Amino acid sequence: MATQADGLLLAFEITTGEPRWESQLDGHSLAPARTSRDRLIVTTVENKVTTLNIQNGERLWTAGRPKPTQLTVRGHAAPTLYQNAVFAGFSDGYVEAYALDDGRVLWSRPLSLGDADFYDADADTVMVGDTLYVASYPKGV
Repeated sequence: MATQADGLLLAFEITTGEPRWESQLDGHSLAPARTSRDRLIVTTVENKVTTLNIQNGERLWTAGRPKPTQLTVRGHAAPTLYQNAVFAGFSDGYVEAYALDDGRVLWSRPLSLGDADFYDADADTVMVGDTLYVASYPKGV
């Protein structure tokens, strides 16, 4: 899998290198994609999480946050999967959880609002046991 600067996601056959399918995302991805069952989960620099059918690239759902207007680092965090949820941190200072099946928001939490120079909370989220660890630029872990 690879994304171009215009957000075109390309999937290739591992054994031959031949193109398998392509799908247009809302922006390019700087993070590794994750897989669960028959799904490919990708985050983009546009503060979006997109879930695709891993066999044909069909978009199943897209969710996420608005692109921030303040100074920020472009989103680069990989999604985290746990049970039937997708967790993602965003460059506007929020971390959100989505239902894997349909993308509905399970919860949303700001981590770094206020007088910070950078609001970013787009470090990879990490699940250890039943605890989700998140980080933001001004607040840390």
